Amino acid sequence: MRKKKKHFESKEECGYTTADDCPYKDEQQCCYSKKSCALQKEKQERKNRHWKPRRMLLVAIVSCIVIVVLELLKLNCVREGGQLYDLLNIGIGGGFSLIAASLIALFIDIPSSLQQYELHFANMLSSNTYLKVLDVDRLHNLRRDVTTQIHKTEVPHLPDALVRIDEEICGLFNKPYYERYSHLVQCKIKDGTPKVIEKEHVVEYKLINPSAPKSIAEEVIKISNLILQRGENDKGITDFGLTYQIDDGQEYKLPKEYDMVVESLDKKIEFYTAKVYLAGSDKSEGFKVYFKKNLRVKYTYKIDIDINDRCFTKRLQHPAKLFIMNYSCDNDSIRLHGQILGTNLKQNNMSIQYLDDNSVNMVSYDWLLPDNGAVVVMLDNELKKKEE
Repeated sequence: MRKKKKHFESKEECGYTTADDCPYKDEQQCCYSKKSCALQKEKQERKNRHWKPRRMLLVAIVSCIVIVVLELLKLNCVREGGQLYDLLNIGIGGGFSLIAASLIALFIDIPSSLQQYELHFANMLSSNTYLKVLDVDRLHNLRRDVTTQIHKTEVPHLPDALVRIDEEICGLFNKPYYERYSHLVQCKIKDGTPKVIEKEHVVEYKLINPSAPKSIAEEVIKISNLILQRGENDKGITDFGLTYQIDDGQEYKLPKEYDMVVESLDKKIEFYTAKVYLAGSDKSEGFKVYFKKNLRVKYTYKIDIDINDRCFTKRLQHPAKLFIMNYSCDNDSIRLHGQILGTNLKQNNMSIQYLDDNSVNMVSYDWLLPDNGAVVVMLDNELKKKEE
């Protein structure tokens, strides 16, 4: 029976050009194509270096066997004191010398081994090759010890919490991240009883699995908001739609068993009395999607919020390489102020443009971490009121 191929195996070309760059200790661990494997090339070069002395050894052994056979047979042409006899003795001595030289070259390889040993010890002292043979737990412990050792000479009482922050950030390296995340919010003030702000949200993002093709990634698509529930059948959210695309394949719609679920709050939070969130038929929050390389998601919805709820905060679930936030209001009496929230974001890696008093476009060109994002505040435009 043929062995079933694992779903995460790939024929992709390996991006590591040398054995030192390769993070795997042997080619069996690697999940890339072996056509350009640096580890295999290095292994083949080592074999080729050993084949030359082996050939010499083989020739020497065959020569000695032939000479010894001739000596034992005592052929008429081989007489003691004759020239051929002397040549045979010389041949035997030379053959044994050649065997000895071949053995030395085979096991010690004097011409190249000294250089190889020198490079080997130099690499042991200056490279990180030994890290490849350590398991994950030992690597985590080593990183923690190195981080502590680097800073404790300057900070004798280094708080453990700072070391944990370093560990948490490093833990994000093998988790999914947003290659691009875009969020559009369009506000409209609706007169009525009560007076509310209608917000139309359009969210699009592309999620990348950095561990591909070695492992499958999981994304839980979560949508949650606090709402003004005006009746038992009021879901608070209208015109909801969601589509997703796995590994640049076919586009799918949200399964029918998933919908927005309303849950009353035990205690009123500011202006709101209920929570609405995406859930399945079992009421578990979120929609799980598994993907190999990347995942594209787009969802839209409209929601009414209290007229006095003027602050909007957006927080990201994963790290984001590019983040775009567009926020606008169709009422000239509103003035917007926005800011990007980034852990280590520099001013020259972000852009905040006010297309008008009631429209702001914010872009982050550098990495944002989970729970980073943006905040937008809606204020009354006093200048417009004076003009009126």
